[in-house]
Amino acid sequence: MKKFLAVIMAAVLLLSVSLPVFAISGEDLLKGALITVINEAVKQEQNKNKNSKSETQPKTQNETPQPSVTKSESEPDFSNMTEEEYYRSKEYDRLLFLSGRIENDLCELGNNILAYNKPALDIKLTKKERSVPEDEYDDSPNAKMILSNVMYNRVCVKGKTIVIGSAEKNKKFKTDLIITAEPDFPPAAKGSNQNVPRIYVGQDVNVLENFVGMSARNISNMQQRNRQKGTPITETINLDPTSFVFTNLAYKDNKIAELHHHNGYALTSDRAWNFAKKKAQELGLTFASTFNY
Repeated sequence: MKKFLAVIMAAVLLLSVSLPVFAISGEDLLKGALITVINEAVKQEQNKNKNSKSETQPKTQNETPQPSVTKSESEPDFSNMTEEEYYRSKEYDRLLFLSGRIENDLCELGNNILAYNKPALDIKLTKKERSVPEDEYDDSPNAKMILSNVMYNRVCVKGKTIVIGSAEKNKKFKTDLIITAEPDFPPAAKGSNQNVPRIYVGQDVNVLENFVGMSARNISNMQQRNRQKGTPITETINLDPTSFVFTNLAYKDNKIAELHHHNGYALTSDRAWNFAKKKAQELGLTFASTFNY
């Protein structure tokens, strides 16, 4: 712009100096020259502005931000995938992220209920109930048996939550199994991992689906593929199906209905297990379908 003004001023100065020297015909000549100079200056300025605008625009369409892909557009076809391939997938890894967060919350709730609430059932285990294989992975008929340090089982029921706990001689109970349908549990925690969404009872299941990248129905179908013939798919998801420490959730009508945790290595007597199962049925909880994997 400064160069443009300079050209105009120079042209005007040339005209003012030359007019006294030339005759009338010379004046017409100078006017023509001035018009030519001004037009050329305007043309140069226009070209400069045009080039400047073109440099600020994206060079290609690919450089512009693209909209995010929704789950329905990106979900892979798992119909022909083997279980081994599924367990190596990024979708399965994301279930594990959710599992760790929910397991910690459930165990904390269960331990507090066991410690500060009156038990619905409190029993001392018999020697037969305490007898376990020396090698916990040995389930053969000839397995060498030893007496477990676990001496007590306890069942607590609070609201829509059922907890089974076990303890040694000191009676410090820890959670072996917990099922809860308490709305809004677990609560939002300070300092929680912002990269992992909060999953709680009553939440839309699509929050889980969008994070995992797979529909809840397909996850259930994949995990229950080898169920007994004719058995319907239950609306449950095991967040860590390769472990014997289960963290599950149940969903209904596109809402998360219940959260479950069970330590499969814990010593739970049939008396405690059957009592908790009966209480779950009374509360309408899906205890019976929690471990169908």
